Amino acid sequence: MSKKNVKLIVHFAIMVAIYLIISHLPHSEPLTDTGIKVLAIMVAAIYGWCTIDTVVPSILAVITFGLVSGSGVAGAVLTGSGSFLIMMILAMLMICGIMIHTGLAKVFAEKIINSKIANGRPWILMLLILIAAGVSSLILPGLAVVLVVWDIAYGIFETCGYQKGEKWPTVILIAICAAATFGMVCSHVSSGVIPNVAIIQAIDPSLRLNALSFTGFGIIQLAIFIPVCLLIIKFIFKPDVSKLKNYKAPDEKVRMNTDQKRALWILIAFIVLITVPDFLPAGSVTSFLQQFGIIGWGFLLVAVALLIRNKDGSHFITFKQITDASVYWDMLFMLASIQVVCGGLSNPEFGISTWMMQILQPLVMHLGPFGVVAVLMLLGLVVTNLLDSAVTTFVFTAITYTVANAVGLNTMGLFSILLHVSAFGMLLPACSPPLTLLYGKVEDGWVSNKDILKSAWPYITACAVICILIGYATMNLY
Repeated sequence: MSKKNVKLIVHFAIMVAIYLIISHLPHSEPLTDTGIKVLAIMVAAIYGWCTIDTVVPSILAVITFGLVSGSGVAGAVLTGSGSFLIMMILAMLMICGIMIHTGLAKVFAEKIINSKIANGRPWILMLLILIAAGVSSLILPGLAVVLVVWDIAYGIFETCGYQKGEKWPTVILIAICAAATFGMVCSHVSSGVIPNVAIIQAIDPSLRLNALSFTGFGIIQLAIFIPVCLLIIKFIFKPDVSKLKNYKAPDEKVRMNTDQKRALWILIAFIVLITVPDFLPAGSVTSFLQQFGIIGWGFLLVAVALLIRNKDGSHFITFKQITDASVYWDMLFMLASIQVVCGGLSNPEFGISTWMMQILQPLVMHLGPFGVVAVLMLLGLVVTNLLDSAVTTFVFTAITYTVANAVGLNTMGLFSILLHVSAFGMLLPACSPPLTLLYGKVEDGWVSNKDILKSAWPYITACAVICILIGYATMNLY
């Protein structure tokens, strides 16, 4: 038997053992028998997600939850697969699929980077590269943005004569990941924010993210983070940028083709339609627009895209092209499972939330508001860099909700900080999708494991300072 198969069997056995041990631990009120079993499912699923994959533990968690909760397996499956979260993230991913397949993402990045003001100005060029990565991620998935901006960076390496093993290419590839990872949690329409908001609403459906406040303050944080990244490169990593003085932007202007223009109009329509209701006064028009939401407008605009035909009668885009470009089915399985388990965490019949509050309240009540925010968010940032950002968000959402209620903090304001820090994984391969890509480049010779591990900490520190300080200052504006 191969080592991989042995490893799989061992991890699977450990996952099952975790569930059996925790579910039979002695407990007392308010935690019920069902509550301890739901906690066991949560811990076992987290272990499975970190060691096996995202699909198998997710399916097993949903089935087990259906058996122990009394809702039935079919009921549990329907709760997850038909949840608001899954439909919302599916709609968002399909809109992103249109942008990616048509090449709009690459054109947008090229328009920013290929500016003549960067000619012979290394630091201006680097600033534009980071802006392209960060700003594009406000709307598009971080994975797609990283790949697009990397592709442009490789062209710069070739133009300026950089070779593998030189410092600047390594530094800029990592910095692009940092900017894209930070940017994808600074907008209410970002694929990095939407699923995490839905996790929050699974615990408390009454909570709503203030789109204007979140995106406004998020853009401010991104506008600070990008120049800080440039300072980190200049004064901490200190790469030789002399070859970049030979850079000259292409003379040919980047132009959008017909498909990219169509995709741009669809993107603009999507952003406007889901945002405008927040600015309109209450009335029949506002009520009508709000009935659609992200799900309604997303699916409607996808239908419009599928109806568009070229002059020769061929499709502008097909459903398969959309889903192949951006729909990550394994992620949807995991998020569906999270929805089911999160519902159990907040169910008063299980007593989990009350039990957690009894444990956490004595630990945080003497820290003061800022101390609570700082400790909780620093812990979340460290954990997300050791595990997986989705898993960290899942776990810390429950903790954050309990702590906010225990010490009287603005719940959605505290969540807004968590949405930033819990997704900023820059250390290990599994902590975020862009880092998985980055570690995949080790074999190509442009970056090494040591480079990534050494470079991560300045960016993690910058994220902590910016998110905690600005987040705390604006926490009560949600």
